[in-house]
Amino acid sequence: MVEAPDASCDPRYGHNAQVEVRLLDANQHQLTRVLAPMNDAGGFSARMTLPQSLAPGVYLVSATPYELGTCFDTNHRAGREDGRDEAIVPASCAEPVKLLTVSGPVSPASAGPTGPL
Repeated sequence: MVEAPDASCDPRYGHNAQVEVRLLDANQHQLTRVLAPMNDAGGFSARMTLPQSLAPGVYLVSATPYELGTCFDTNHRAGREDGRDEAIVPASCAEPVKLLTVSGPVSPASAGPTGPL
């Protein structure tokens, strides 16, 4: 399970927002992905099944709003005509990732990485 709490900055993603959760290898090649519902404040909970062929090693788990410009789209969605507000400074455009260490064979029942992103 991959999850994140609501953001404290009131991002207003909208009622139909989704989050894209991806599993990446060391070269940042996508191995699997899942789309899941995300609430208006950015909170979500998503279940990702790991590929059974996944070799032991260190991987990256990424979760970002799906089909939203994460740095600049929030102002537009908040109702600002030009999509900009000098009083709002976007946080970071860096893709948030967490490390996932796989230490043995992946079982068919594996639910994937667990914890807040």
